[in-house]
Amino acid sequence: MKIIGIGEVVWDMLPGGKQLGGAPVNFLYFSKELGAEAYPISAIGRDELGDETLKALEKTGLDLSYIQRNDLPTSRVLIELDKDGVPSYNIVRDVAWDAMECTPEALKLVSDADVVCWGSLAQRSLLSREAVLRLVDACPKGCKRIFDINIRQDYYSRELIEASLQRADILKLNEDELPLLISLFGLDSDFDRAVAELVKTWSLEYVILTQGSRCSDIYNASGKVSSLPTPSVSVADTVGAGDSFTAAFVTSLLQGKPVKEAHRLAVGVAAYVCSVHGAINPLPSGTVNLNDYSDGLQHVGIPARNIDETEKFFLDLGFTNIYTTATADGKVCFLKMGNLVIEAYQNASPALRYGAIDHIAIDVKNIEALYVSVLRAGFTIVEEGLHFLPFWSNGIRYFIIEGPDKEKVEFSQML
Repeated sequence: MKIIGIGEVVWDMLPGGKQLGGAPVNFLYFSKELGAEAYPISAIGRDELGDETLKALEKTGLDLSYIQRNDLPTSRVLIELDKDGVPSYNIVRDVAWDAMECTPEALKLVSDADVVCWGSLAQRSLLSREAVLRLVDACPKGCKRIFDINIRQDYYSRELIEASLQRADILKLNEDELPLLISLFGLDSDFDRAVAELVKTWSLEYVILTQGSRCSDIYNASGKVSSLPTPSVSVADTVGAGDSFTAAFVTSLLQGKPVKEAHRLAVGVAAYVCSVHGAINPLPSGTVNLNDYSDGLQHVGIPARNIDETEKFFLDLGFTNIYTTATADGKVCFLKMGNLVIEAYQNASPALRYGAIDHIAIDVKNIEALYVSVLRAGFTIVEEGLHFLPFWSNGIRYFIIEGPDKEKVEFSQML
């Protein structure tokens, strides 16, 4: 897979220090992590920060042959994070990528691209806009053209967005950007109907709509084809999450995976990116080694038709009740003997036969990374996403996979 990203290279000036970023670099980094050849086309300054940028980019493993240098300063973005880790941006004007050019070398690079991705920000100057669109137009037939709209501040117009939509096969946007398009183009106020109008008007193959901590949806000409909840994670910041989502979805499609499977990996990767600081961090591998994440068994889950009878059964055997709580389905208790913990919980329809154990739970750390590894390895997830329960003092996060004979293995992290 040969994937090209056109646009800004920036330094994100975060409260905790600066991080290399910019949507194209973030997107390409994760594309590379997922197996693609990844090439950024951008521009940086002939200044000290530009030199630092090249040194930092070298560590990403991206091919830097098409990074231009000019006399404008290297880009900086001043970022503030709200209480939920969501960034707001102050993007310094008149920087090197505002003068990015469509060079003969870049035209040759895109001539056999499998994917090209661009956004609105790098088109804020007329010079860079002409360069971006010329490069997109030079991509071959069959190349997937992704317009990741990435609205920032007031660096957009109806004409700018429309010119890119006319060229796009895939549109990526979020819950804040769709209302803007609804206003600019007079679309239906209902999100599903608005997206349907976008798909029809611009003959889009897919629209990716992310909605923060709620969910994400994939649409095509037949309507909404996949909808998944956003996993529960401990958010460090959300910088780069959308870019990683797009990278995982598109690389999966190119690898022949069904839309639902591509969407599932995209959701997991984006959740992991939210759990670590900054956008550029290595992805967990597709090889699962539980020795890296676990010290062993956490509990065995047993459903009970009458939880009080089940609790008494284990207490009479010498177990000790170490924790009791309740969910919407009823009472839950944890019973311990030595190193063995039983989770017994009220259930309206237990198996009532031998083999009635519902699941075994493995005690893990860094569950967001483990989730990505499990997805990449192709294990079957029983319930979509990472889930939170208010158990113990700070709650737990968990997910469940299914074995070849319908056995369930839960991975659970106490917070």
